[in-house]
Amino acid sequence: MAAAQHDLVGEIDHRQSWALNASKEHPLPDCLSVERRMLGEAFLQSDCDEELLIHVTFIQKVRLSGIQIKAPATNGPKSVKLIVNVPSLDFDSAKSTKTTQEVELTPEALVGNAKVDLKLALFNSVGELTLLIEGNHADEEETIINSLALWGSVIEIVGKRNDAPHLGKWSEDGGIEQYEKNASKK
Repeated sequence: MAAAQHDLVGEIDHRQSWALNASKEHPLPDCLSVERRMLGEAFLQSDCDEELLIHVTFIQKVRLSGIQIKAPATNGPKSVKLIVNVPSLDFDSAKSTKTTQEVELTPEALVGNAKVDLKLALFNSVGELTLLIEGNHADEEETIINSLALWGSVIEIVGKRNDAPHLGKWSEDGGIEQYEKNASKK
C-alpha cells in the first residue's frame, strides 16, 4: 500500500535550508511556512537578478511526488531544475551538476498554484533537494515565489525524533540506528 502523499513542510529542517540570492526583506521562510503562505503577503524574492538557488534539507528521508509553486504570472519562475542529494551547491556548481528533473511552469499554473507531478523513480530517497531557478516569465530583475510546497511521504525515520511508545523504539546495531516496531502488546 502506498503511503499517503502530503505537504512535507513539517519534514523540512528549516535551520539547514537556505536560498542564495534571496532578498533580506523576503527570505526563504516566507514561502515555506504554512502560516506565511496562508497570509499571502509574504514571499521569497531574488535580490540582484532573477536567479534563485534554493536548498531544502529534510529531517527524514522522503519520497517526493510533486512540487507546487504559487507566484505572479510575470515574476514567477519559468522553470525549476531539481537536483537530489547533492549538498553545498552554489550557482556555478548547480548549473554544471546533472539535473534530476526539470519542471516547466506556465503562468497559469503559477497563479493557480497547480501541483506538478514528479517522476517518482527519480525521487525515491531524498534527504536534500536543490531548486535552481534561472529566470522568470517576463525576464524581470526579480523572481518572486509566494508559496513553495513539496509533496510526498516519509520513507525512513532517522535520529530520535519520535519517542512516543506507540511509534516504536530506537536501538543501535553496529553504529547504524534502526527503527524497530514494538512487537509486544501490553
